[in-house]
Amino acid sequence: MTMRIDLPEETLAGVLAKAFGNRSFLIGLVITLLIVAVALISFVWTPYDV
Repeated sequence: MTMRIDLPEETLAGVLAKAFGNRSFLIGLVITLLIVAVALISFVWTPYDV
């Protein structure tokens, strides 16, 4: 016997609204963006001549 579970259809806007409403998601996003920014800056700037 199989139990059927009906899941509501979620849109991208709904998923993003839930994600951005979550404090942990926002903190993780900020940390990730900071790491990406530092990595991109490191390609063009170094504190000393190489």
